[in-house]
Amino acid sequence: MNINHITIVGRVVRDPELKTMTNGNSVVNMSIATSRVWYNKETKEKQEKAEFHNTVAYGKTADIMGQYCTKGQLVAIEGRLETRSWVGKDEIRKYKTEIIVEKLQLGPKPQAKTETTEPEEIQVDPGYVKKEPVEDLPVLEEEGVEETKTQDDIPF
Repeated sequence: MNINHITIVGRVVRDPELKTMTNGNSVVNMSIATSRVWYNKETKEKQEKAEFHNTVAYGKTADIMGQYCTKGQLVAIEGRLETRSWVGKDEIRKYKTEIIVEKLQLGPKPQAKTETTEPEEIQVDPGYVKKEPVEDLPVLEEEGVEETKTQDDIPF
């Protein structure tokens, strides 16, 4: 059995560009950055390495990515790996491996950074107690079901 499946969660590197192919289908090429963090055992320093993944989406998925994805946004991508090759102007064969997007989950958009010179002071009433909101959940009742059970009702 062969499996070609990849799942990544990362940030959009730049705003995607939506294009239309000659047959009328939409296509989006987008780069997603993922990072790995670890600590050096000897120096106890935090290390980080970023990887950049090229993704391609077609059709309705491409339309959604082109409309809703923005630079810095967190996205989850599921798809398959595909390598394509071509001969460049310098007559050398080149290869590029891309993720063909089959599923997309959009995360929160990045917050706009606002410049403030001083942090705001917030006055808190010492007697204030935060109360959690109580949700009114509907009660589902089945007809003909007895509310009380006895030990004799257990089948084992």
